[in-house]
Amino acid sequence: MKRKSILFSGLNGPLGYALNEMNLEEVNLLGFRSSQCDLMDLGATKQFFQKFSSDYADCDLSYFHIAALSGGSHLSERIPATLFTQNIAMAINALDSARLCGIKRVIMVLSTACYSSRVENPKEEELHDFPVETPEYGYAYAKRMFEVLMRAYNQQYQMEISCVLVNGIIGAGMHFGEDRSILPAALIRKFSMSREEGSQIILWGDGTPIREYTSARDLARALIWCVMNQESDSLLNIGNNQKTSVKELALLIAKKMGIEQNRVSFDGGVSKGRKMQSTDNTRFINLSNFQYESLDNAIEAAIKHFETGELA
Repeated sequence: MKRKSILFSGLNGPLGYALNEMNLEEVNLLGFRSSQCDLMDLGATKQFFQKFSSDYADCDLSYFHIAALSGGSHLSERIPATLFTQNIAMAINALDSARLCGIKRVIMVLSTACYSSRVENPKEEELHDFPVETPEYGYAYAKRMFEVLMRAYNQQYQMEISCVLVNGIIGAGMHFGEDRSILPAALIRKFSMSREEGSQIILWGDGTPIREYTSARDLARALIWCVMNQESDSLLNIGNNQKTSVKELALLIAKKMGIEQNRVSFDGGVSKGRKMQSTDNTRFINLSNFQYESLDNAIEAAIKHFETGELA
């Protein structure tokens, strides 16, 4: 069998970081960041993909589309049009470049934010059921359209594209900037700023919303399984479906950072987001027999990354 070479975008994020840290005998993983190839520039993207396909012409070539413009609720409310158009444009430029260079096998990474909050514990076939009514609708609808791109490119160009959906990613390489951080990263930043003060740390909301988070390392391993085994034209929820309340998450991060848990309290406000974010990963688990690592390990990796100053 030919050695498999996988090109992947999103090297600046936690999933790309985790893939870059993997050392697999049978797979050659080559990640890139936007400074190396701007996926908004079609010409530059085609040139970059062509060099990859030429350099590894003797390999079985694949591409993971991980790159995304995303962030917290503040960013989603401020630039919904940009989040929609840029995520769609990057995906189209990457797919066109891949097909022109003969890279048929592609995995598109979607977000469970694509699912409507009207669907409880959604399965893959419910991706397009009901509208997205949360502040991240621009980002979520762009990601939903990746499934349409998958079917269309497979049908017209005989590509071998599949899609995976991931939930909140925790690990080294997370974004800690105010606009781009998801909740765990925002909590790590806030606790770090308040650690030495000794005063009460007040968090917004009542702490009851339920979320799902997955170790970046787990998602990297899941992607490798998918490129080897997932059928084209299919969707898989590959995230850990362990339920964690915002309060439980906050107290766990505080504990890992050496902050007394009685210093952490909530102001009781009502969250703008979903009360519960959940997914059904039964199909993926039944196919792969996948085992997830402890969330504790992922949080420790994220905290260590933050404290070393290697911030994405």
